[in-house]
Amino acid sequence: MKIDRLQLIAYGPFTDKELDFTDGGRAFHLIYGANEAGKSSALRALRSLLFGIPVRTRDNFRHPHPQLRIGARLTRSDGATLAFIRRKGQLKTLRGTDSQSVLEETALQPFLGGVDRELFEQMFAIGHDELIQGGEEIIAGGGSVGQALFAAGAGLLRLQTFWQRLETEADDLFKTAGKKPRINRTLSDLKATRHQQRTTLLRIKTWQTHHAALDNARERLAAVEQDLAARQQQQDRLRRIQEALPLMARRQEINAALEGYAGIPDLSENFRDTRREAETRRTIADRDRQRAQTVIEELRQQINALEVPEQLLAHAALVEALQQDLGSFNKARQDRPGLEARMQLLYRQAASDLSAEDRDAPKAPAAPRELSPVLISEIQALGQRHERLQTRLETTRADLRHLATEISILEEQQDAMPAPVNVGGLKIALQAAQDAGPLEKQLATTRSDIAAELKNLNQALQRQDLWSGNLEELDDLVIPSEARITQFETRFEALARQFARQQAEQEQKTEELARNDIELRTMVFARDVPTEADLTAARARRDTGWRLVRRRLENRPPAPDEEHQFANEAPLTEAFETSMRRADRIADRLRREADQVSRKSLLEARQK
Repeated sequence: MKIDRLQLIAYGPFTDKELDFTDGGRAFHLIYGANEAGKSSALRALRSLLFGIPVRTRDNFRHPHPQLRIGARLTRSDGATLAFIRRKGQLKTLRGTDSQSVLEETALQPFLGGVDRELFEQMFAIGHDELIQGGEEIIAGGGSVGQALFAAGAGLLRLQTFWQRLETEADDLFKTAGKKPRINRTLSDLKATRHQQRTTLLRIKTWQTHHAALDNARERLAAVEQDLAARQQQQDRLRRIQEALPLMARRQEINAALEGYAGIPDLSENFRDTRREAETRRTIADRDRQRAQTVIEELRQQINALEVPEQLLAHAALVEALQQDLGSFNKARQDRPGLEARMQLLYRQAASDLSAEDRDAPKAPAAPRELSPVLISEIQALGQRHERLQTRLETTRADLRHLATEISILEEQQDAMPAPVNVGGLKIALQAAQDAGPLEKQLATTRSDIAAELKNLNQALQRQDLWSGNLEELDDLVIPSEARITQFETRFEALARQFARQQAEQEQKTEELARNDIELRTMVFARDVPTEADLTAARARRDTGWRLVRRRLENRPPAPDEEHQFANEAPLTEAFETSMRRADRIADRLRREADQVSRKSLLEARQK
C-alpha cells in the first residue's frame, strides 16, 4: 500500500493541510520540521485515519470532536485506489470524499493487508512516547543487547515485560523442588491416588464374598419392600373401610327411614316452586270464578226485576228507525245555518258581479251578456249544489213531518201508559255490567284462562318424571306435610352446600394437579432429575458389566451376543467403567439434589 495524499482537514493544530506524496514517483519521503511543528500530531492522524479516531483524544484542542476530519488517497500494489475521509464518531466513521456517503470498513481492509492497529504502531508508527518506553525496557533488561536488538528489529515493544511474565507463569506451573506449583501438586495428587488405589484394592475372593452378601442384602431388601408395600396397601384399604363405616351406618339409617315412604313418589328439585306457583294460580282462579258467579247472579236478579211495557216493545222497529234517522236529522239541522249563509253569500256575490258589469258597460243597445268560463263553471257548481241542498231540505222537511207525526203518536201512547218505573238501580247494574264487560266475553275470557292454566298444569305434570297420572288422580294423592317438605328442603340445601364445597375442592385439586404438572414439566425441561428407578437401572447395568468382566477374569468368556448387547462395539472394560461412572454420578446427584428428587417423587405421587 502507498499513501498518495494525506489531508489534515481538521485535526490537532492542522486545518485544511494536505501532504502530497505523488510528485516525482519517489518511493521514500522524509517529513521534517521544528519542535512543536506537528510531526507527532501528523503521525497520530495517520493512525486515526487507518484505524479510527480514539474515543478520548488529545487532538481536539482546536477543533471539537464532531468536526475532526482526516482524508487520504491510497494506492494498492495492483493499481487499485481508494479516496476517503475519516470522521470522529462511534459508527459509520468512514466516508467518501464528499464526507456524506458512507463507506464500509471492509473497503479499507484490502489496503491494510491484515495489519491491525497494534502491529502497525509497533512496525510503522513508533513515536516519541514509544521510543521512551523502549529505552526504559532496554535499561530494565540489565544490558541484554540481544533482546533490545530483537525487539527493535521485530518492532516488538515491552519484550522484557513479556519475558518476565512467561517466566512467572512457568514458575507457577512447575518447580523442580517445589510443592505448590500446579504440575507439582498434580503429580503429588497422582502419587497419592495410586498409593490409595493399591491399598484399597480387594482380593477377588474377598470381593466375591462382599458381593454375595450385597446380593443377599438386596434380595432381603426387595422382599421387605414388597412386604411393606403389601402391608401399606392393606393399611390403606383398612383406613378406607374405617372412614366408610360411619357413612355406611348413616346410609342404613337413611334406608330404614325411607322404607316408610316407599309408596311416596320422589319430588323433583323445583317441586317447591312449582307447587307454590300452582297453588297461587289456583287461588286466583277460584277468586275470579267466585267473583264472576257473583256478578252473573246479580245481573240475573236485576234482569228478572225489570218490567218492560209490551206496547213499547210492539213499536221496536219504529223506535230503531227513529233512532237511526235521528242522527241524520241532527246532522242536517246543524248544517242548515251554514248552508243558508253560504247561499246568501253566493247570492250577494252574484248580484255584486252583475251590478259591476252593468256599471262598466257602455250605454248601448242591449246585447247578450257574455260570462267568463270560470264564472260559468262556478255558477253551474253553485246551481248543482243548490239543487242538492234543496232536495236535501225537502227530504229533511218530509222527515220532520214524519217524525212529528210519530212523536205525536208516541206522546199519545205515553200518556196512555202507566207511570214509569224507577230504573236507577237498573242503570247502576247496567253500568257495572258495562264496566265488567259483556258477560259472554268475560265468561269466554275466564274459560280461556282456565283452559290455559289446565294446559300449563298438564304440561308441567308431563315434564316431571317422578309420577305418572292426570290432574284428577293428582288431587287424590297424599301430599307430604309442610314440616316434611321443610325438612327435605333443609336437607336438599345442606346437600347443595356440600356439593358446592366438593366442587370447590375438586376445582382446587384440579388446579393443584395442573400446577404439579407444570412444575414436573419445568423440572423435566430444566434438568432431568434422577429418581431411585434411574439409580436402580444404572446399578443393574453396572452389575451386568461386572459379571461379564468377572467371567473374563475367571477365564470364562461371556457369550458374544451378551457382551455386544452390553458394550455395543466398545471394549468391555470401557463400557464397564462407563456404567460405574454413570451409577456413581446418579448416586451423587441423588445425594446433592435430594430436595428436587423428593419434590419430584411427591409431585408424581400426587399425580397418581
